[in-house]
This record gives sequence, C-alpha cells and structure tokens, in this order.
Amino acid sequence: MRVPVALIAGLAATLGACVEPAPARPQAIVVVHADLPVRLADRLLLEVLADDGTGALVACADGCVLERVVGEEDGPGVVAWPVSFGVTGAASPRYVRAVLYPRGRTGPDGPLPEVAIEHVARLVVDGVVEQHVVLGGECAGIPSTRRVDGTTCDAGRVVPIGDAAPGRGPDAPITGTFRASYDRGCAGAPREGAPDEAEVCIRGGTYLMGDDRVIGLGRWWDGAPEHLVTVSPFFLDTHEYTVGRLRRLLERTSGLALPVARGAPGSATEHCNWDPADRALDAHPLNCVTWSLANAICEAEGRRLATEAEWEWAAGNREHEHLQPGGDREPIFRRDLGCAGSSRVPPDPPPDIRCTRPVGSPRACPGLACDEADLAQWVPDRTLDGVLDMAGNASEWVRDAYQLYTDPCWAPGHGPDPFCDPLLADPIHGASARGGDGARDGYYWELAARRRVDSASRAASASRGFRCARDDG
Repeated sequence: MRVPVALIAGLAATLGACVEPAPARPQAIVVVHADLPVRLADRLLLEVLADDGTGALVACADGCVLERVVGEEDGPGVVAWPVSFGVTGAASPRYVRAVLYPRGRTGPDGPLPEVAIEHVARLVVDGVVEQHVVLGGECAGIPSTRRVDGTTCDAGRVVPIGDAAPGRGPDAPITGTFRASYDRGCAGAPREGAPDEAEVCIRGGTYLMGDDRVIGLGRWWDGAPEHLVTVSPFFLDTHEYTVGRLRRLLERTSGLALPVARGAPGSATEHCNWDPADRALDAHPLNCVTWSLANAICEAEGRRLATEAEWEWAAGNREHEHLQPGGDREPIFRRDLGCAGSSRVPPDPPPDIRCTRPVGSPRACPGLACDEADLAQWVPDRTLDGVLDMAGNASEWVRDAYQLYTDPCWAPGHGPDPFCDPLLADPIHGASARGGDGARDGYYWELAARRRVDSASRAASASRGFRCARDDG
C-alpha cells in the first residue's frame, strides 16, 4: 500500500526544513521498499545527505534524520511498508540514505553494518518526481561508501551511487518476499526405520545466524557478528547417532573404520561408549568418533552431517532464534547431567564430567543427586520440531570447517545454504562441532543453540558425537 499524504506531512515535520509535505514546490517523493520479513528487521533509519564540499556525503545542515519502527500495518508508533516522504529542492544535489536493521542492533556509530541493509541514492528534484529505493535482503551486511563517488549495494551487487529509480515502483508491498520460496516444509516424507533412526522435516527459511548476546567468550562460542542466512528444507535425525545403530549398520556394510572402543576404568578411553561385545550402552550416543568417521557413517546411511547453518536453524527453533533448544525461558535447568548450579561463564575451566545418557532421556548421570526442586526447573532438551539432545548429552560434529564469522567463508553476499568447505577453509582451524555436552556445566545448556567448537585436530572425543541429516526429496 502507499503511505498517505498525511503521513508524508508527519515525516516532513520530523525531518525539518529539508522536507515539505506540500507538492507545490519541486520535490522528490521518495518511496522506500524492503523485502525482508518484519521479524528480521523492523527499524528504518532515513537520512537526507549533501556534499560537504570535499566529496563526502553528510547529513544536511538542517538535521534531516528520521528513525521509524516499520511493520506490515500502520499502528501506534509503527509505519507500514512502503514508507514515503518528500524532499524539497535545494541549491546542491541531495542524496537519501536508507538503512534497515533489527531492533537493538546498534553501536556507537549507528546500526551494526553486518546485520543492516543500506542503500544510498541521488535524488532528482525537478517538479514533483516519485523515486524509489529498494532495501533488498541480498545486500545485508554490505555497507555503502558515503561519498559522491562512493558505492552502495543494489540487488546484491556493489555499484556506484546513482539516481533513485523513478516511476511507479512495485504495485504491492514486497515485504516478506526475500527468498520466500525457501520458507516451506519438505516435499518428501521421513524415512521409516528403528526408533533411533527417526527423522523430522526442518522447514526452510531465513534467520540471523549467530547472536550478539554471545560475544567475547572465545573460540567455544563466537556468536558474533550475526549474519543473514537462508536454509532449504531438510531432514534431520531426531536422535544423536547411537551405538546400537552403528552395530546394525556394520551388519550390512563393510569397509567402515571403527570408533575408539571403551577402555578400562581410569584409562583415557574409559568414557567411550563403543564396545564390540557389550551392548549395555547401545542406546547411548556414539562418541569417540573422528570427524571423518562421522562423515563416513552418515554417508553409509545415505545421509550426511548437517551444516552449521542447518544445525543452528534447527536448534534455535527456526525463526524463533532461541538460545536453547527448549526455548528461551526461565527458570532453566543449569546442568545437563547433574543438578548443581553454575554461573553463566565460570572464570575457571568447568569440571570434566564425561557422562552420556540414553538418547532422548532426561535422566541425570548416576551419582549426581537431583532433588524435586531441581527437577522442577528442568527445561526439556527438545526443539519445537521434536529434535532431542541438541543442548546436552554429546556435542555434535557438523559438516563445515570451523571458520570465524569474520572469515571470508561467512562474508556478506553468500547465497542460500552456506557451507564452509573443509577443502577450501583456512587450515589454521579444524572441523566445527555444535551444541552442549555432558562434559561441562549448564552454561553450555543456556547458550547451546549458538555454541560452536573449533576442533583443530578433528579427533575423537568422549564428549562428542553426531547426528545425520539429508536433503529434502
């Protein structure tokens, strides 16, 4: 819908002398459109810029700056898309800078560029001319250079700053159309099998991967900077891959390496779950596997490891972007395998309690007492889609090489279904693992959907397992 003239007048009053609602004077009627869903970005910054005489574009002297909350419909304090306003003629050329960003994602210099969509355009003020600015999701994280000879992003490409597009513009709001074809369920059906082979469809969609609430905590977390990511629908195993499932796979498959077997009490491998002869831990996650072996096992099952983007989308409950698979709510059960409380980020390394449990089971490890008050605070380790144990039991190998979110692999402008190929990644890092495990205190649980682990050696660990995924279809 078009914003009524009354709203333009309201914006004119806010912007000051640079903007006039009356059409009698030469002016550019600027119409701003955006294709992201409102849940991903609901703050709009508008600035009218001018050349400061050195080629730099700065806010015009009479204070032409406006910030608005935007939505799908007009309401108290909310302006509906598209947003329109007028800019009157001036002796020097005028430019408009439009920035769309999520609520709260600001710093000392304004909206955080890694999550913002920015476009700068030159205005034509000759009569009453309608001109359009489109803020497209393909430009998320690509800032403009605020100079007369600078650059801006248009349709995912960095281009020289040019004139705003004249004419009518879209006939209907484009809000929510960005990669909308990915926002769907699976076309195929889950495969049948044993209970520990169950899988669920994870609907596709777009979200902000990472979390600026998880920052400055080192290589085990690295939730910043956030960045816009789209994933296709896919199937994900409900459970972590179990010891018993490997035993069944080996009955019909040859040539697979074996995980590290459980050793004697007190040995370095005493907490490994695999034992060729003893089936006591068949319901537990298969741990003590290398990243390469986890890949090979999933491939033998006709599946693959999930990518980091897929894993986080599923663990954070898709568009809800929770920090915990069980949802962001209090009180929380602060320890996966015990009931002792813990601070969010302990100053010292947490105790090494390498204990797994049967997949999907909320039971604590033997010897760690839980009273009724503790159990009443327990948040189930279950996503809204029904995926279990993403916060605890074992952390999980994923398909990607570990790369910081500031590394080129995660640079703005990547397409849907991003993947950091281990063959192309910086060799200083290893493979990536995600989620909480039974080896650490509950602060892993609190942030489990965003927790990342850089396993430089890609080696086997008693605290690490995996689960398989597969493409839809």
